[in-house]
Amino acid sequence: MIQLRLRAVFVSLSAILVSACQPTLPVPATLYTPEVVGLVATVTPGAGRITTFALAHGAMVTIDGARATVIKGSGNASVGDLLLTDNTSSWISSLRLSSITDAPAGCFDLPNAGVDDGDYIKFTSGLRLRKAVNFDPGIARENTNGLFDYPQITFCVDSTGAVTTYGW
Repeated sequence: MIQLRLRAVFVSLSAILVSACQPTLPVPATLYTPEVVGLVATVTPGAGRITTFALAHGAMVTIDGARATVIKGSGNASVGDLLLTDNTSSWISSLRLSSITDAPAGCFDLPNAGVDDGDYIKFTSGLRLRKAVNFDPGIARENTNGLFDYPQITFCVDSTGAVTTYGW
């Protein structure tokens, strides 16, 4: 009986040690999954810190800069940027078209570390973006720990808000 209890304690301690040794990244508990994504066609400043963005597909997004949480980027999206937000515009993220010479066409840079989450990637910024069907993990292909945390490597996000590549 004592041997069984000791064995159970040993197994429990082993599980705790193994899980404690798994590499992790500081991903916030609150995640932001976009419900509205689009290319900014026009920017119209309003009263105070209110800005209205007309997206190329026709949607209009009004952001109150005094209340909206800025997740990634400045929150001051410009024409041609990729805007991501929720249906209530309570948060905003804006990504710029990549200026890296060998970036894939239509690539919006997301310089952030992330964790694999099945069909999504959870980012340390709090963004949670879905992977494109043909997602390419790039240099992280050999990683089996699910982390995308190489310094100076960015993600590529397409105009639908899907992550297409990590590095290239």
